[in-house]
Amino acid sequence: MEKKILISYIAFGVTVFGGFSFLRIGWSTSDKYIGPVLEFHMGNWDYMILVAFLFYLVILGYILYVAHKGEIREFQLKEIQLKSANIEHIVGNEVIRDMIPAIKESLDNLKVKDAYRLFNKLRENACAQVRLDYGLLSLIDLYRSQCSRYFAPEESRKCARLSVNEMRKAFIYVEEILANEEYHLLKEGDVNNAMVIAHDIMERNDKSIWSFLPLLVISEDLTASIQGLPPTVRSNNLLYANLILVKQDIDLQKVLPLDNYEIEEPCKFNLTNLPLWMFNISVVLDQHLKKEGYDLLGNMPVGKYVYKIQNVTRKYLSFEKSTEVVGLCPDVIYLNAYAEYLITKDPKWIEVAKTSKVSETILS
Repeated sequence: MEKKILISYIAFGVTVFGGFSFLRIGWSTSDKYIGPVLEFHMGNWDYMILVAFLFYLVILGYILYVAHKGEIREFQLKEIQLKSANIEHIVGNEVIRDMIPAIKESLDNLKVKDAYRLFNKLRENACAQVRLDYGLLSLIDLYRSQCSRYFAPEESRKCARLSVNEMRKAFIYVEEILANEEYHLLKEGDVNNAMVIAHDIMERNDKSIWSFLPLLVISEDLTASIQGLPPTVRSNNLLYANLILVKQDIDLQKVLPLDNYEIEEPCKFNLTNLPLWMFNISVVLDQHLKKEGYDLLGNMPVGKYVYKIQNVTRKYLSFEKSTEVVGLCPDVIYLNAYAEYLITKDPKWIEVAKTSKVSETILS
């Protein structure tokens, strides 16, 4: 839409700037014709300057619009929220489908509770249609599952099952729906059914991490299993990030060359990259513990991995403030306080560490 607006402005500007600056309407008094004529003229420089100035003002306005499009989109989302809250019945599956991308954007930006309420409203309207569109319902329930994963796990599991069943009723294939179901099965320890889904994904996409994840979960030799993966899968950090999520007792030393491994910070803090942020924090913590040792009292020199912990946890805590997943990973607060204290020796960080909720994994 923004590109269409820009092209329209440029076309308008060229027309006005070119047409009125070089052409003018004159008056013919010749013997053959008396009346208005269109004349080519190169002397309207004052008019050219005025039109050019107005044209560039329009371009400047467009640039400012693009710079603030995030705020505009958020306002548009609020409009959708108000409309969907006030309309008792949205007529037409296509109308409902057209509303999904704007709400999905909110989910991608981890406004999970807002998006969940809106997807619930869409589902109510989709179920009230004369003809049920199971493909549409499968997508809505997928997104409801992804939203509620972070604040209502049981609801997330329920929506995942609905999504898979609706996809099959619609006789369609959506890898994201199957991957979401596989995630829940692995979390539950149901590796056999997860393997069935992984096989379905493998038949269509042998480069998906979800084609191989169950094999790694049950592997007795994790290092060898990883080396046997296709290079494109083996080099995808989302594989290891999701492996840690579904099987938390992973020794990262068997997964990565920790001695010389450098984390790659995602460019965004969103739904896709959230596991990567958690993975990076786990990696730098393991590197610190194995190479420098746990040093809560600050008796040893500050190592480079302490600074890495400080950097990645600071960014995580800063980014999560603009989302609805605040507090999702309480260990981050503790680790940030730990690193800040070692570097600054400010006693306030000890108090922050004491009041933070920390898992047994960190303390052990």
